[in-house]
Amino acid sequence: MNEQKNKDDFAPHSEPGNARRPKDRLPPELTLWRKALLWAGRIVGSVAFVCALDQLFFETPFSSAFLQPSIIWAYIGLLAALIALILELWLRHLQFFHDKRLEDRSEVEAKIAEAMAIEPWLADQDQTKSYSGQKTSLVYVVNDLWRLGAERWTEFQVLRLDKELANFIEVNSLKTRAISNLAYFEEYGQDKAYRYDERQYVRWESRIEEAIKKIDDSENSSEIESSQQLRAELKELFEEIAHYDADWAEGTVILRALMVCGVAAIVVFLMMGLIPIAHPMGDGKFGVYNWGFFGVVGSLIAVLRELRNSNLVEIGNTDGKKEVWRAVLGATLGLVAGVVTWAMIGGGILVGSVFPKFDATIDPSSLKNVALSILVGMAAGYSFDRVYDRMRSTAEAGS
Repeated sequence: MNEQKNKDDFAPHSEPGNARRPKDRLPPELTLWRKALLWAGRIVGSVAFVCALDQLFFETPFSSAFLQPSIIWAYIGLLAALIALILELWLRHLQFFHDKRLEDRSEVEAKIAEAMAIEPWLADQDQTKSYSGQKTSLVYVVNDLWRLGAERWTEFQVLRLDKELANFIEVNSLKTRAISNLAYFEEYGQDKAYRYDERQYVRWESRIEEAIKKIDDSENSSEIESSQQLRAELKELFEEIAHYDADWAEGTVILRALMVCGVAAIVVFLMMGLIPIAHPMGDGKFGVYNWGFFGVVGSLIAVLRELRNSNLVEIGNTDGKKEVWRAVLGATLGLVAGVVTWAMIGGGILVGSVFPKFDATIDPSSLKNVALSILVGMAAGYSFDRVYDRMRSTAEAGS
C-alpha cells in the first residue's frame, strides 16, 4: 500500500496553460511577425539564389520572361541569398540554443528513477519532520519535470532535481559525487577553447576538500550533521556547472552559426567576384569592387582557418560573440585590403610577374591575368596587415 502511494506521488500531471511570451517558452517559439519574416526570407532567398544562378549559367525562358540578362541581377541575387541565410540563423538562434541545452533524456530519466526509489537516509527520530518536507519538495520537482516533458529538460530544469537528490545521497556516495562533479568542472579550465579563471576551480576544490575532511574527522557528531556542509557545497557546485553549461551551449551555437555563414559567404563573395567572367554580359575585367570581394573571401578564409587550428569546439557566449565581431571586422578589413591592392597595382606601386596587368594592350580575360587577380586579391584579404604596412610605407616615402 505504501509502495503504491509512493509511486502515485510521482505520477505525471497534466500541463497547465502557458502564459509566457513565445520567446520565453520551452522550447522557444517565434512570434507571428518573426515567423512571417522567417518565411519571407526563405522564399526571397531561395528565389534570389535561383535567379542568380540562372543569370550566370543558364539561358531559360524564366529569365527572358521575368528578368532581362543583367549583371546587376546576379549581384543582387547572390547578396540577397546570403542575407536570407544570416536572417534564418538569427531568427532561430533561441531555438538552436534551446536544443543545445537539452540534457540527455536517458540520464534524466535515470535520476528520476533514483528519486522514485529514494529511501530515508535520516535515521534519527527527531529528523523525521525534516525528511517529510524534503520528500515533498522532491516529489514536486519530479512531477514538474514529468509535466514539462523531455523537450524542456534543460540544465536549469534538471538542476532542481540534482539539488533535491543531494539531500538523500548516502555519505560515501555523496563524497564520490562531489569529487566527480569537481572533476567535470575542472574540464572547463583544461579542455575548452577559452579557459575561465583557474582560481575559481582552486576555490571550489578547497571548499569540497574542507567539507569532506569535516566528515572524515567527525567522531561525536552524526553523519547527518557532518555531511550538511558537503551537501550545501555540492548544491552550489551543481548551480555553478549549470551556468557554465548554458554559457558554453550558447557559445557553441554562435560558433556553429559563424562557421555556416562564413562558408556560405566565401562561396557567395567568390561568385560575386567572378561575375565579370561568368556572366554572359560580362566584359572579363575585374573592377575595384571585384577586388574587394576577393579580399573579403581571403579574410574569411583566415578567420575560418584560425577557428580550425585553435580547435574551438565549445566556447562561452561572450567569446562566441567576440568571434562573430572578429569575423565582421575581418571581412570589412579584407574588403578594404582588396580595394587598396587594386589601387596600388593600378598606380604602379606593386609591379612584378606575380601581379596582374591593367594595361589595355593586355587581354584582361586571359587565364593568367584572371588567375593572378583572384590569387592576389584573396591574398590581400588574408594578410591585410601587410597591405596596410606597404601602403603606409609608400605614403611615408612619398611625403
